[in-house]
Amino acid sequence: MFGVSKGSLRPWQSALLDTNPWLAALDKLEAGLTPGSNFHDSQTFRATRRQACQDRRAAGLEDWNRWALKMNSIRSLFERDTALLELWRAIAFADFSGETHSKAAEFSGAIFPGRADFSQTIFETDAYFHAVTFAGEADFSGAVFARGAYFENARFSANASFAHVLFGGSAQFRETRFDGHANFSDTEFQRDAWFRGSRFGATLVFADSRFHGDAGLGNSSYAGFVDFSRATFEDTAGFDAASFESIVSLRQTVFQAKVWLTGTRFASDVDVAMACFAGDVIVDGVPPPTRAAANGGATITSMARRNRR
Repeated sequence: MFGVSKGSLRPWQSALLDTNPWLAALDKLEAGLTPGSNFHDSQTFRATRRQACQDRRAAGLEDWNRWALKMNSIRSLFERDTALLELWRAIAFADFSGETHSKAAEFSGAIFPGRADFSQTIFETDAYFHAVTFAGEADFSGAVFARGAYFENARFSANASFAHVLFGGSAQFRETRFDGHANFSDTEFQRDAWFRGSRFGATLVFADSRFHGDAGLGNSSYAGFVDFSRATFEDTAGFDAASFESIVSLRQTVFQAKVWLTGTRFASDVDVAMACFAGDVIVDGVPPPTRAAANGGATITSMARRNRR
């Protein structure tokens, strides 16, 4: 096997080769499968790994998930050593960055055992990520979704970045779970954005983002700090039946239409300094007696206290 005797391999080396046959085509394989080597930093390694990702995806969901589950099953062989675990992560990495998908991109049901990189990717038509499991970090920063983006029932077990993303069609994140930090900063939603029924386990950032259509953020739980600072909502913003367990920042946030806070629970402070509420703010189905002025004040904080009583 390219100078590597099967009998001379350690169990973790054999497991890697059995799960990733593409490794055998690389030069200096024996030296590379050594803890602490920079084998996985080489351009050749990255190019070969990327091609392997393409091949697995072309083979279909069953083949992809078979590989993913095998990678998950052998991870315990690498966790005793930091350098070994770094090697596992490098091989589990799924690199789809910078691609252009001219046809519908179908990833529904896929399992990503390690980091998944879709940064700067262009989806010219619908992109389907229904019920996808991202076990490692998911990076969609700078991506363009020209049409619909469907992430319903997806699970992000680590940090997820959708910073600087353009959603040209409907953005569907209903019933989605974010266990790590979720970053949607400086993101543009040209149509509706739906996050209803979702769970955010850590920090959530929508700072500097623009919502041109309806923003459905209600019936969701927010465990960490939520940042909407300098965001703009041009249409209805729905936070009804949502639960915010930490501080919420609406600093300099602009709401140009109606804001729904029916049944919303705020467990901590809400910062509305310099926020603008141009439309009605609906609390328990009835507009409050005063509307938050452009300079902010404590209007929304008072509403939060009212809901807690």
